[in-house]
Amino acid sequence: MAIFLLSKLLSLVYILSFISYPASMVLMAKERINEMNVIATIQPAIYWIGILSTYSFFELMSFALFKLIAILASETYYLHSLIKYLNMPMKFYFNKVIYPLILPLAFLVSVFVIVYGYLPYEKSRVNLLIVVGTTGFGIVGAFIIQYLTSSDLRKITKQFINASVGEDYFCYHKLRKMLISVISGF
Repeated sequence: MAIFLLSKLLSLVYILSFISYPASMVLMAKERINEMNVIATIQPAIYWIGILSTYSFFELMSFALFKLIAILASETYYLHSLIKYLNMPMKFYFNKVIYPLILPLAFLVSVFVIVYGYLPYEKSRVNLLIVVGTTGFGIVGAFIIQYLTSSDLRKITKQFINASVGEDYFCYHKLRKMLISVISGF
């Protein structure tokens, strides 16, 4: 069972990548070498100091735990740098990025907490399909909730589809009614 906790901690490392990827590109494009050096120094320092100080207590788990802590520290610094560079208030960032994610993430976490005990542990093709199907259901459901609750996402999606296939082929209101009827059917 310890391997499951270890893998969960390691998978959480990538949860805030939506901050670090664009922020690191901005820092590189603007040649913010000092800020990049700070991030490059913070991560290994936190990682190795944490491991050296807790390995005797947590053993192998300390590697995953301090990888997560080091990433969270660097993501916080990336977010601070990005918001400072863009001259954007933190409230605006939370209203446009974080707040619209609350309902989809709550749905996703709820689905996975509910089905976690029912997912198979044995290796087989059928069990793999069950796990992939369950995961796909959760992700697609979260995307649908995100689409229905975020006017910005609806606007971007409509612009993308209109640019891809033309306005004659896309009827936004028919698709919205169809999605609402599918969701209300559950």
